[in-house]
Amino acid sequence: MNPNSGLNAAGLKQNNRTLLLQQLQLHPRSRADLARLTGLTRAAITNIVDQLSSEGVILEGQRQEGGSGRPSVNLELNPEAYHAVGLCLKRDYMHMGIVDLCGNILYNHREPIDNLPDDPQDAVAAVIGRIHRMLAQHPAPGRLLGIGISSPGPLDRTTGYILKPPNFARFSNTPIAPLLASQFQCTALLENDIMALALAENVYGIRGKYANFLELVADAGIGGGLIQDGKLSQGMRGLGHISLDIHGPRCQCGNYGCVEIFATISRIVEWARTQDPSLRDWSIIVDRAYSREPAAMHVLEKEAGYLAAAITTAANIVDFDAVVLSGSLAYRSRLLSEQIQGLVNQRTFNSNERTVEVIASQLPEHYYILSGATLIFSHWMEHSC
Repeated sequence: MNPNSGLNAAGLKQNNRTLLLQQLQLHPRSRADLARLTGLTRAAITNIVDQLSSEGVILEGQRQEGGSGRPSVNLELNPEAYHAVGLCLKRDYMHMGIVDLCGNILYNHREPIDNLPDDPQDAVAAVIGRIHRMLAQHPAPGRLLGIGISSPGPLDRTTGYILKPPNFARFSNTPIAPLLASQFQCTALLENDIMALALAENVYGIRGKYANFLELVADAGIGGGLIQDGKLSQGMRGLGHISLDIHGPRCQCGNYGCVEIFATISRIVEWARTQDPSLRDWSIIVDRAYSREPAAMHVLEKEAGYLAAAITTAANIVDFDAVVLSGSLAYRSRLLSEQIQGLVNQRTFNSNERTVEVIASQLPEHYYILSGATLIFSHWMEHSC
C-alpha cells in the first residue's frame, strides 16, 4: 500500500488527519494536491481541513494561478498555532531553542556542556532552569506542545532514560524525559541524536524528496539514521561498528576494525597530519582538495573509501535511495559525495537495477534544535485527534 495513502473509514480518522498534516509540514498544498498525495476523497479533505481550520492549525495561503478553471488556494500550517522546545545534548555542547509549527527557529542557545554540574541530578536541574528562563524571556505564540530531547546513545526512548553513553557521565542513567514532562506538564520525548537528525532532515531538509534514505554523520562517531517510507526506522543501528578489517585494531564495542576506528573526522584528520602537519582540520583538507593539492586529495579519497565500504554493506542489507551527509561531512561536500557515490554504485548488489545518490544535508543552521522539535511535532501529528 502507498505509505502516503489514507483510507476513508471512520475508524481511521486520526490516520487521515495525520497524513494531511504531514503533507502540509513538507510544503503548502492545495486541496487537489492533498487528495492526490494522500488518496483521500475531496469530501474527506474538506472535512479534515474544516476541522483543522476551526482549531487554528492551518491557514489559507497564496492562490495558485495557471491552468484551466478557478485558481486553487494553498493551505499551510499556522506557525503561531503551537511551538516546541528542542534540546540537544552532546559531549561538548548543549543546544536548546524554541521552534514554531512551521519549523522556524524563534530562539536558539548554545553553551559548553561543561557549564553544567557533573552530578546527573544537578545537571538536569540546571537544564530545567535554563528552559524555564528561555520560555519566560522569549515567549512564543501558541501552546507549548512539548520538549524533544536528542542525545548520544544508548538510551531507552520508551522510558525516556539516557542509559550509559561513553564519555557522558553527566547524564548517565538519567530519566530526563519523565523529569522534563513532570516539570513542564507537557510531552517530553527522547531519541538518539542521529535518529532525530534523520527525522528533521526528512521534514525540514530534503522535505520528502526521498522516501528511503540514510542520514550519515562522522563527527564524534559514525552514525546512521534511517528513514523508510518517510518514517523513522530503528533498523540501522551500529553503522559505525561495521568491520572493515577483522584483523584491525579492537574497537571499544569489542569488535575489530570498525569503520568508526578509521573514518571519524577526528581520526581521519589525525591520520592526515601524519602525512602533512598543515592538514590540521577537516575544512582545511577539503579546501585544499578543491585546489587539487595531492596530499589533501589523498585524504579525501581515503575517507570516501572507508565510508563507501560501510554504506555498501548497509545498502546490501537495507534498501535506501540516498545517503545524506550531515555534520562536518556536509562541508563543501561535492567532491566527497561524488567519490562515495561512485564507489557505492560500483559495489552494491543489484547496482545495475538501482543507484544510490549521495548528497549534502539540506538542513538550515541550528539544525540540532530542529531535531528535538521535530520529534514533538511528529508525535503530535500522529496523536492530535
